[in-house]
Amino acid sequence: MSFTQEQIEEEQVHFANVIATFQQYAPYASLGYTDRISAVDHAIFVNAEFLNHVIASPEIFSGQDGDEQEDDPELKGNDQEDSDDNRGEGSSSTPCAIDFIEGKVERDVCYEPMKEALIQHFSDIPPEERTDEINKHTIYPYIHSYSNNPNSDALLRPISIPDVLPSSLPEGADFSLVAGDFEEIYGGSDPLEGDGGDPSEGQWDAAKNIVNYLRIIHSILAPGGVWINLGPLLWHWEGNTTNDPSVELTLDEVKALARKIGFEISNERTIDTTYTNNAQSMLGYVYHAAFWTATKIV
Repeated sequence: MSFTQEQIEEEQVHFANVIATFQQYAPYASLGYTDRISAVDHAIFVNAEFLNHVIASPEIFSGQDGDEQEDDPELKGNDQEDSDDNRGEGSSSTPCAIDFIEGKVERDVCYEPMKEALIQHFSDIPPEERTDEINKHTIYPYIHSYSNNPNSDALLRPISIPDVLPSSLPEGADFSLVAGDFEEIYGGSDPLEGDGGDPSEGQWDAAKNIVNYLRIIHSILAPGGVWINLGPLLWHWEGNTTNDPSVELTLDEVKALARKIGFEISNERTIDTTYTNNAQSMLGYVYHAAFWTATKIV
């Protein structure tokens, strides 16, 4: 079998790259590169152990015992390795950093104006209660990106959680955690009693159809109820490869749609904030997020 001159030259380039890699083994090793890879491997196992604790008792959410759940095909999940859920596994630990001590700066920027708007409408909200039993778990949320790290400490920085325990929720507090598609869960919900509130932080740009989202928010609020919003317009389904239809509006169009559906928008402003940002990274994205209070008038 004969080869063209182009193929021969290409093979020579590949061979030269292999030789160069071997030649650089000692310099890379002396930089501690292999030690860093080993440290990242350890951190991955620590994260996995934490996630195993998170899912240790899933039956408490399904109403079934462990054996029943194991035999239920609908609760087994998807074994496909290249699923959309699996592609996001690497980023599953960074939201944990946001909602505890590490993410306080981001939370204060995003949550405080929403809490203030709630307090303006509901002055009897009880203060937060905290306990001293904190930081039980340690995770490594930043190990899944090797880019823009000034040093190994930035990559391997551990985060301890939680700083506030769910068990510290005041007795009698009406709180629930619901997982699933927003439209499927709340599309048929009854309106809230009284002048309820619906804070949405970075939520509605996950919609395939923003029209349906706003209609649902409007339908579950009683007249006089408020929708407090803060978020960018990072439309999650833009350019999706699943052939699902999606609607991507501008900010002006979203506000115009909200008014047509029956909201009166007030207290508008722009809040600059990061999201899942590693404070020690050499790169950070800043969102110019839109904030407003929308009152249901019709």
